[in-house]
Amino acid sequence: MEEQIKEAREYFGEHLSHMHIEQVEDSVIAELLGRDYIKNLRFPMRMDCLYDYLLSQGLCDVTE
Repeated sequence: MEEQIKEAREYFGEHLSHMHIEQVEDSVIAELLGRDYIKNLRFPMRMDCLYDYLLSQGLCDVTE
C-alpha cells in the first residue's frame, strides 16, 4: 500500500497540484484506495475517486 500512496502523491503533485494532498494522512489515502470497489479500478480512475473524496470531505486545501 505504501507504493500506491507514494504514486498517488506523485500523481497529485504532477497533475493536480492545486490540491494540497500533503495535508492528508497516509492512512486516509490507504483507507480509500484499499476499498474493494476502488482497488480494482485502473490507476487514473482511482485517482479520480481519491480527488472526489478529498474534495467532498474537505480534507485538504485547494488553490484556485
